[in-house]
Amino acid sequence: MPTLKTKPRKLTFTGAQVNQFRQELSRHIGKDFVNNLSDGQLISKGIVNSVLLSEVMKDPRFMNKDTGQQLLLSLGNAKETAEFAQKAAQAMTSSQFDTESFAQDLPNQFIDLVVDESVLLKACTVYRTNKRSGNAVKLTVDGHITEKATENGTSTETRKITDTPMSYLTVKTRSQFDITGEVEEDNIEGPSGRSTILDALVRYIQNDMETLAIEGDSSVSGSDDASRLLSANDGWHKLTATGTGAHLVTAGAKRASRKLLLNMLRNMPTKYLKQLQSMRWIGSYGTLYSLMDEVQTRATPLGDKAYEGSGFNVHGINYMPVPLLPQDLTVSGTQSTGTFLWLADPKNFVFVVQRYLKVWSEFIMRYDRWEVTAYMRTDFMVNNTDAVVKATNVLVDDAVAFYGA
Repeated sequence: MPTLKTKPRKLTFTGAQVNQFRQELSRHIGKDFVNNLSDGQLISKGIVNSVLLSEVMKDPRFMNKDTGQQLLLSLGNAKETAEFAQKAAQAMTSSQFDTESFAQDLPNQFIDLVVDESVLLKACTVYRTNKRSGNAVKLTVDGHITEKATENGTSTETRKITDTPMSYLTVKTRSQFDITGEVEEDNIEGPSGRSTILDALVRYIQNDMETLAIEGDSSVSGSDDASRLLSANDGWHKLTATGTGAHLVTAGAKRASRKLLLNMLRNMPTKYLKQLQSMRWIGSYGTLYSLMDEVQTRATPLGDKAYEGSGFNVHGINYMPVPLLPQDLTVSGTQSTGTFLWLADPKNFVFVVQRYLKVWSEFIMRYDRWEVTAYMRTDFMVNNTDAVVKATNVLVDDAVAFYGA
């Protein structure tokens, strides 16, 4: 069906529209029940719209008094539910106005929900843009710019500020799932379960987006779920590989140790060492357990702290465990318990999100199910690879010796 491209518009509701909606609802779910809801309550539920009215009333659950009342109440149970319902409603009415004209605050809210559910995405820099591609510019000055000045003297030595562009090109990804009629009707939360389902959608998108941000590799081939996800874009692991400017240290198929982290620290350019308070050891939980295992047998406060499993600090830098950082990489051709470890400021990793978000929701009557699909357009960058040290060929196998042992 062709769509009409119009400018973004704010939904407004007149008294006549609200009264029309009241009268139609009263016919199905009871006049007394509807009259107990104020106009403001109906509007806040995100379902009063002259365009949407006919779509809402097509829902067969409104034809029954009990299920209609439950559905009406559930639509406003959570802020996320109301926003999801509004976005889905706009998608259903695409014949009236194009979904490209979604208000900016709706995709921003959804993006924020995704980031708030994550670990590394929450700590990185989120760069929002309305453009599919563009450049973020870095300013640098090479060498020293100060010298001795003599009276009436001049100098031909100059230093120029260099602006280095960081290019991004967003890639569209699709997240999708189905809700059968049985799941919606039989879940223990009843009609309000749709709020829980939305939360689950957000968590699944978070998991996939963080996995893509870390492990994404556009050269991956395959038809399985993991390959289809990872091949969508290049993530930070690939963007800090050999030849990218990041400083690499190999653990030589050994477990992580304080000596390995010290070696990483010594490979960090000294000009960045004054920023240690903002840097983190960014690694998997398996690597964290290896480091704790190395020191917890010591009869010292550090050993006690490691044994208790409380916050872990190595060489004055806090460890940041990332659950989705892989621990199944192949090392030395045989080991499949490999991982890697970053020393960097998490803000050095950039998550580019284009403010073009589509959420579609459609009820398929023939199959008695709701089909929900969300589209995002994103990219990943590293602000300054020179300020990143990465240890590769790290194992999380307890049977392997520690690095430097």
